[in-house]
Amino acid sequence: MLPSRYHAANAGSRRPSSTMQDVTAAEDRRRPQEILAAARQQFSSDIVRGLGGRAAHARFSDRIDDLIRGLVDAALLDAALTGTPMSTTVAALGGYGRRLLSLHSDIDVLIVFEGAVGAAEECFLKQVLHPLWDLGLTVGHQVRTLDEALAVDLDDPAFLLAQADARFLTGSASLFERIDRRAPGLTGEARERVVEALLRLTTERHAAHNDTIYQLEPDVKQAPGGLRDMAAARLLTTLAHDPAAIDEDALEQAENFALRVRGLLHLAARRNANVLSHEMQEHVAERLRVPGADATQRVEALMSRYFAHARTVARALEAAVSRATPSPPAAAITIGHNVESMGGVVRFVVDQGHVRFDVNRRSAEQRGLSLSSRLLRVARRVQP
Repeated sequence: MLPSRYHAANAGSRRPSSTMQDVTAAEDRRRPQEILAAARQQFSSDIVRGLGGRAAHARFSDRIDDLIRGLVDAALLDAALTGTPMSTTVAALGGYGRRLLSLHSDIDVLIVFEGAVGAAEECFLKQVLHPLWDLGLTVGHQVRTLDEALAVDLDDPAFLLAQADARFLTGSASLFERIDRRAPGLTGEARERVVEALLRLTTERHAAHNDTIYQLEPDVKQAPGGLRDMAAARLLTTLAHDPAAIDEDALEQAENFALRVRGLLHLAARRNANVLSHEMQEHVAERLRVPGADATQRVEALMSRYFAHARTVARALEAAVSRATPSPPAAAITIGHNVESMGGVVRFVVDQGHVRFDVNRRSAEQRGLSLSSRLLRVARRVQP
């Protein structure tokens, strides 16, 4: 059993009876369950009615905010009552940071302590994370000290990108401001590192899906033209301080469509499922009331709509990549120029709406850089 918020108190305080502790503990367990159940019920109703777009995702994210804030506030109160107050901040990351949680999405959070992580901090983490796990939620938690959070973690590009969409939840707002790496405020090397990480991860993800939007059974999140590409396009234009580079109205329509589809996939599978399989295409077409004389025509109309939106996203990403051209970083990355004449090791390009890259082995050798076999396998072209 998790300790209740009244389990211990400061010296001299009256200790509550075991009966009071049991009642309070039961109430503490019920509240997160009730919040999650109500949030999922409302979200599921929106999805079934074909209204599971961005607004519904934002409402669901807000309810999860309430759940997490309640657990954090209770844990901080418990720490204060036991004489171990701490300075910490909790932030939402990635899609959760963008308020785009779907029904069974992973919940990514960042927890930063101002000081070292000791026994009191470990107890705090248990009080916050264990109830979320008990609810069956998949929580991706990043725990850092302040010094660790201030360092740029080049070995974890996915986390570096997730920080660009960080959103303060609760705890110390001033501590969050010290570690804030949201995209609009990024400059210099930090900005270049984020752009480099984003382009590399996008290139690898596109390669895993054969570098085409035309998937027979598309992953609406990961595939080219999907939700991750939408987030990448927006992030790149934000980093370039040029939001007008993309057609936001068209991108918003594409996003709402993809989110409605993803919500139906999650609801049907009762898990984090994002592949629009042949079987699910008929189900989704019916739920979204796609016109057609029969199931075959409805599926064709659905996929035609999907590919039209995916093309919109591909164009937006291409435009965003062209705007976000950082100065060559220390690793000699060049973007949009001839890789040999610029003396770079890697050249990122947009090829038919997809981010690809070329590699120059000679430049790498001259700089004493070692190229992994994985990098060479996914490169569009390797120059000797």
